[in-house]
Amino acid sequence: MTPRKRQLCQARPWRRNQAPVHEKDFRRKHSCCYLVLLTSAMLIPAALLGQNPSPLAAAGYAVLPVPQKVTLTGKNFPLNSGWQLDLEASVKEKDVAVESLKEGLATRFHLSLTAMRSARSQSGVIRMALKANSVSIGQANDRDKSALAEQAYRLSLSPKTVTIAANAAPGLFYGVETLLQLIRRRQEGLWLPAGDILDWPDLELRTIYWDDAHHLERLDVLKQVVRQTAFFKINGFAITLEGHFQYKSAPALVEPYALTPSELQELTDFALHYHVQLIPRLPTATMNSASPIPKPTSYCSACMTTSSKPPRGADILSCQLTSPITWAWLAAPSVKKRRALASSGQ
Repeated sequence: MTPRKRQLCQARPWRRNQAPVHEKDFRRKHSCCYLVLLTSAMLIPAALLGQNPSPLAAAGYAVLPVPQKVTLTGKNFPLNSGWQLDLEASVKEKDVAVESLKEGLATRFHLSLTAMRSARSQSGVIRMALKANSVSIGQANDRDKSALAEQAYRLSLSPKTVTIAANAAPGLFYGVETLLQLIRRRQEGLWLPAGDILDWPDLELRTIYWDDAHHLERLDVLKQVVRQTAFFKINGFAITLEGHFQYKSAPALVEPYALTPSELQELTDFALHYHVQLIPRLPTATMNSASPIPKPTSYCSACMTTSSKPPRGADILSCQLTSPITWAWLAAPSVKKRRALASSGQ
């Protein structure tokens, strides 16, 4: 050690003497954090294991949303190109459920079904049946049971026959989507669980919100999103466009690459084909409820909301056009009356 370094060490001996103390304090302070993290990592799996998994999850299969009732035999059976498709008289070849089944098997699993040739065929058969009141539903939060029954289906799975039965077209389509989600590739083959699935929605309308206010996907991309939405049995697609729509009477609001009316209609028709209701959120010019002077920057959005309370006076108003409360608020003769309605929620 050089004389200068020796002098510095002798002049400042606290660096060597107190460093271990600081190190101990650091360890003491952070040891509690490490213990909490370690304990959490151990407790989280324990909590999850405490819950009973669904029969499908326990068997290594997954369906979203999780079906209402599932009964499995514990056995699996293969699905191969020898299987045939049998459509009862009530099911048409151009039905979206039939199209989705063929498309899903081809694109996801490179599998094609042959048409039913003989009732005595030795290969497996996927049978699709459509008959009113053939599938009963259980408890649900939605009070409109008839609407829920239209979306219900029964999926019966056995080594020789897979039957998709439904009361109406939406239920048949959802049964197909469940079947496609069930298929698993294992040991160089496709497999399905043997058993029965009875399913119906808890709510008639299940909506996803898509915000395109500050950007805009191309029409083909929006169609892909809608198609994926239907795959998971979401039947409402609320999309915010704002300036991304070509308003004929308000060109100043239109932004570049905005959807034309014909494109929005095309997207709507495409969504309805897959039993999805498109809910566009479009701005319309209005005036601030707190001021008699119109403000060009304010607008009332024609959209569906979950709130039954009328909108409060602001530059931006969200109105549920199907609610009588909204119309009462809009028809109020004065700002004072509107504020009274907003405060009372009536």
